[in-house]
Amino acid sequence: MSAEKTVELIKEQGGVAIAAHPFAFGRKPGLVHKAKFDAIEGLNSRALFLSNPLAQRYAKLNKIPVVAGSDAHRCDEIGLAYTRVNCPPKIECVLEQIKRGETSIEGRTLPLPSFLWRAIQKLVQRR
Repeated sequence: MSAEKTVELIKEQGGVAIAAHPFAFGRKPGLVHKAKFDAIEGLNSRALFLSNPLAQRYAKLNKIPVVAGSDAHRCDEIGLAYTRVNCPPKIECVLEQIKRGETSIEGRTLPLPSFLWRAIQKLVQRR
């Protein structure tokens, strides 16, 4: 299914369509604009180099709300990056805050040595 159709179906069901790490290496950043996502992941703890700053800049220039996520693949990565909203912990309120862009993103990326070590482990496991 195309990104445009996926976003359309998410919105029809009352969801919020968020482009996950759209500027990460190997992604197609044009999809963000073409598919009309509701928000962009501006901070992904596993995204390295320029992908987070590019996503944040794109969101700012295009007035698209930003969120953050750990993209955790291991327990010790949970909470490295997160989205703050100022509302009760109810899904409707959180989604509305995201749609209105009333979020802040916080956290950090996975340290480079940890990222590289995990990439090496992944390569070894594939063999």
